[in-house]
Amino acid sequence: MKKYLLKLTSLFAFVALAVSCESGADEEKSNLLPIEGSTMAVYLDVNQLIEKSGIGPQLQLLAAGVAGEFEDPKDGAFISSIIQNLDNSGIKFSEPVYGIAKADNSGELSSMFLTARVTNANNIDKLVELVGRMSDTELEFEKDGDLRYMSIEGDGYLGYNSNKIALVLARENSFDAFKSVLNGPDYDLSIFGNRDAAAYINVKQFIDMSGIMFSNIGSSLNEVYNSLAEDSALTFGLTFKPCAVTIDMQAHNFQETIAPTSTTLDHLALLPKGTVAVADMGFDGTAITEIVKPMLTSDMARIYGMTVNDFNMIKNIILDAVGSLKGDITLAITELNGYIDEIDSSYYDYYWDEWVYDSYITMDLSTTNIALIADTRNEYIISNLGMAAGNMLDTKGYNHYGLDFEGGKIDIKQDGDMLRANYIVSTNSQPVYSYGDVFEVRQNLSNARWIDDIKNSYTYALVDIDALQKSDFGSSLMRYFRDNVEYPVSDIINDFVTMSSHVYFRHSQEGMELTWKFDDNGSHTNALKMISQLIFNYAMEF
Repeated sequence: MKKYLLKLTSLFAFVALAVSCESGADEEKSNLLPIEGSTMAVYLDVNQLIEKSGIGPQLQLLAAGVAGEFEDPKDGAFISSIIQNLDNSGIKFSEPVYGIAKADNSGELSSMFLTARVTNANNIDKLVELVGRMSDTELEFEKDGDLRYMSIEGDGYLGYNSNKIALVLARENSFDAFKSVLNGPDYDLSIFGNRDAAAYINVKQFIDMSGIMFSNIGSSLNEVYNSLAEDSALTFGLTFKPCAVTIDMQAHNFQETIAPTSTTLDHLALLPKGTVAVADMGFDGTAITEIVKPMLTSDMARIYGMTVNDFNMIKNIILDAVGSLKGDITLAITELNGYIDEIDSSYYDYYWDEWVYDSYITMDLSTTNIALIADTRNEYIISNLGMAAGNMLDTKGYNHYGLDFEGGKIDIKQDGDMLRANYIVSTNSQPVYSYGDVFEVRQNLSNARWIDDIKNSYTYALVDIDALQKSDFGSSLMRYFRDNVEYPVSDIINDFVTMSSHVYFRHSQEGMELTWKFDDNGSHTNALKMISQLIFNYAMEF
């Protein structure tokens, strides 16, 4: 046990030395360097993650246990103090960690670094000495005044002074780059907001650095690349919130090629309660065709082995169909029937002259019911469908057709400016129509608990995990995990899914985000604490 704890604390101490953070809280913003001058940047708020995880009491217990495992009580007390407060390592972990990477004019990565402000260089000295002693490896730091440093193979340096600690890798003049990071100003991290972890990418520089050659792809993509501003960038973030985990992406300094269209909630009134998944896009077909049409040149006919006339005919039909759409396009899985199972099998192998026993996983979703609802400008799609399909379709009425397909029925109908298509397998389901029509949805999604999460979106996609668990396929999937995944992983997965509510993606004026939400039961507990508590409860059993 003692040996295990010593190894654990050695690893903890080494991580505390290697990870770094940036301060700058006491400096004016005008004295900070802009992230925008970089090719890439990363950011991690260690202290915020620890607070949100709620593992403070567990760290206190760990600190108390570790303190008594060292031969020298002073070593135990020192490591114990670091576990309780990372700033006691001598590195200021109470503010975010960040790193920067830069490319030169040729598109080659020229330098990258991690840096942090130092609160107590003497504590870092003690940590370096202790880590070296416990690992039987002497960490040889050279000294130059208050600077301690060691070279890293591959033109890099790790070191610190009374002001900062930094790990720097540079293709040229690496020692000068190292000193400039230690002695230079901090970076302005405000672009990352209050996220728990984040990344920044300058798109044009990243493309150049990655060696993506647009000249071999096509002139249209070349135009897109050339239209990018030098400071066009993307930021990605991870944030743990009360009962939710969000991954977001925001675009900066991009030229808008088409104004996005907001979705409405109108189609939700046509979908039954218990719908497993729904996706909706605000769509202006005319605007899309204006962008796509110049890309569909007659030269593409040769690529697909078509005559120019045939290619142009198909192109015009598709463009006219797309152009006839305006408003919301909604796709939904109204019922998710089916199963997943592990099947045992056996066969006689004549080559080896023996019976072989095997198993394989089978999945069947053939009895899933799907609905498509689209707002239109005109009746172009439904009228041309009727003419093109001929005897394949069963005419049920004006602009209303049916088709038997793969054991189910496809039902297509247009009323006014709304086109609806349904694939129905379950005998309990009916086509999705409007109120007062063939089928009235009495309990619909208009008041779904997740409705506020997808309002004011340009695009959204949502999976209702509660409905998924209640579906035939969801129940089968959970049984499979319970029967085939070892404990405690199977129980952790089961408990995680059980406490989950829904997951959704949305694109809005604020950017794009993917969010996993949990049932809060009114507690508003941070999602990271919910997850860490779930894992900790099972870890305590071992």
